Amino acid sequence: MTRAFRWLALISLVLTGYFAIEGHWLDLITDQVSIAGFLQRHGWPGFAAIILLSALFTGFGGPRQALAFVLGFATGSVEGTVISTLATALGATGCF
Repeated sequence: MTRAFRWLALISLVLTGYFAIEGHWLDLITDQVSIAGFLQRHGWPGFAAIILLSALFTGFGGPRQALAFVLGFATGSVEGTVISTLATALGATGCF
């Protein structure tokens, strides 16, 4: 039973990653201008959404350096560092 559950979990994660990439769900996280505009329009709920999307991005193996660059450009160096570090930590925790 445990072995079947592990295979089912692996297959569901692979399918989720595939659909996230093919469906362009994570395109927002790689576009600096879109992120800056999104954060200006949505405020604090926008920051929470960006952190969760970024955690998902790094959790699926996205490069944390790209995330740090995009968030640093969109929000400023200090805020970008804090947000990207938090998002990367959440993504790593999710993988663990």
